[in-house]
Amino acid sequence: TKDGINKVFAELDAKLGGIDILVACAALGADPIHEMADDDWRYVIETNLVGYLACAREAILRMEPQGGGHLLFVGSISTEIKAEGESVYSATKAGIQAFAETLRKEVAVKNIKVSVVQPGSVDTDMQESSAEQKREAVAAHEMLHAEEVAEAIEFILTRSERTDIVNVRIEPRLQKTS
Repeated sequence: TKDGINKVFAELDAKLGGIDILVACAALGADPIHEMADDDWRYVIETNLVGYLACAREAILRMEPQGGGHLLFVGSISTEIKAEGESVYSATKAGIQAFAETLRKEVAVKNIKVSVVQPGSVDTDMQESSAEQKREAVAAHEMLHAEEVAEAIEFILTRSERTDIVNVRIEPRLQKTS
């Protein structure tokens, strides 16, 4: 929510005095739009897309006066691999990708980097599989550990000042895409 975001950034200002890095990572799965109530699909868009925009805006307002920073958005391979039943989810993640690519051009002169990580299937609570099914999928190289996505994020954030890693797609070697 807007109030929640304002509260987080107010606490950040009070405790840290600024922000150098924003990692935005939120994802709610969704059914096909025609199977969802109006409030439900709008809530997914608010969470998966609008929340990223609102957090980015607040971060930029703090990063610019301090001389720069890095915005990193966790998107999804769903922007490229559109699976049946994921119309709302894919739309939100494609929106993040377009936002990031355009925002990068707008804030580069402010010394603010913008990157996107597009993970494939990851062993998180978002997956509707049982714990055993997820363990089997990870063992079969069909699903990533969340730590593997974190390693990609760390790699991006630790590059030199003059290096921009704009987009990284990370997926399990045997990602099921249909």
